[in-house]
Amino acid sequence: MSNYGEPSPRISALITDLAHDIDKIAPRLAEHITANVEFYRATGAVSREELVEACHAQLSAVLGRFGSAAHFDTSFARASGHRRAAAGVPLSPIMDAYRVGSAFIWELIADEIATAGIPADDLIAVTAQLWQAQDVFTEAMSEGYRAEATSRLLTQETERAAMVEALLRGQVMANATVWELADLLHLPRQGPFVVVVAELAHVGRHALSTIENRLDTVDVRSAWRLLPDLQVGIVAVPSERHRTRLLEVLHRDATVRQGLSPPYPELPDTGAALRLARVAMTGSPRDGGVTVFDEAPLSVTAVAEPDVMRRVAETVLGPLDSMRPDDRAILLDTLEAWLDAGGSADAAGTALFCHPNTVRQRLRRIEERTARSLSDPRQLTELCIALEARRRLTNPA
Repeated sequence: MSNYGEPSPRISALITDLAHDIDKIAPRLAEHITANVEFYRATGAVSREELVEACHAQLSAVLGRFGSAAHFDTSFARASGHRRAAAGVPLSPIMDAYRVGSAFIWELIADEIATAGIPADDLIAVTAQLWQAQDVFTEAMSEGYRAEATSRLLTQETERAAMVEALLRGQVMANATVWELADLLHLPRQGPFVVVVAELAHVGRHALSTIENRLDTVDVRSAWRLLPDLQVGIVAVPSERHRTRLLEVLHRDATVRQGLSPPYPELPDTGAALRLARVAMTGSPRDGGVTVFDEAPLSVTAVAEPDVMRRVAETVLGPLDSMRPDDRAILLDTLEAWLDAGGSADAAGTALFCHPNTVRQRLRRIEERTARSLSDPRQLTELCIALEARRRLTNPA
């Protein structure tokens, strides 16, 4: 018997004879793979001619140079991996085909050894060579497949990012149909959609990490783009259930300011929705949160025109600026708590840990200094807008 991993001369001669019949063996191997791998049999994704060619290459490499796995010619396996990935064939059935092919070659050699009367113990060396060959070929094919799949993924992601940015800028190509846009972005062809924006804490770093994958897990489709100051997403919300799931995911990242646009029906309307989402985000608290444009009219109004609203805030609340900063902050906090409590001094006092009469006294001081009455609807509205603008547009100290 030969040493392990080194076939005897008789087996080497037998394999050399088999190598001369590769043209006849390759079609048999292709039929065997088709019969035993469901994907190849059911889909026709790989033509018979392609499969026979691949089988011929594997047989040539294994039988034609049966000595050391390091000498196997794996160029075809690598190129085949590239082609299969480019054709969209899943990796799993390709691995199955290599496994089935290796078993077929082993059985072929085993039958020839038995027919020739060679001791069965010599199969040990052949088996060692075959499994080495399977490992080398499978790894070469996998490397080619991964390289092509990675390249295609990067290309697709680049194209998607470019298309998202074009939509955000309102620069959709004239020859791009809504269907083409939707297919490229992996989104439904019909809305409603919403735009989500999230403020970046650091340039170039996502504010909402793995957001697309997280939304996918709850059956919400989206496409995202990282801009210098924002992370922006186009999200399909075909039902209230999808919108609720979106908001649940966004609220988990409430440490950054986020804005949600009103729903819109067609992808080419994305640019207009982005502007509204930006306004909504600006209306979010500076320490983070999600503002939905349609659900926060006061916040949105207060930040829609920043320069104008700063002037409004200065006009309405300016008389408080002559006070000590601590005293002014107490009055504004009291006004905010009173508004949040629906105008109840008792509830505001509870929130502020003070007596309701203290709340009323502070409110009277605001009325006196601003010359605006909290009981007059118009004047109260002015105070509300001015407070929102100052809270959301003034940089924190």
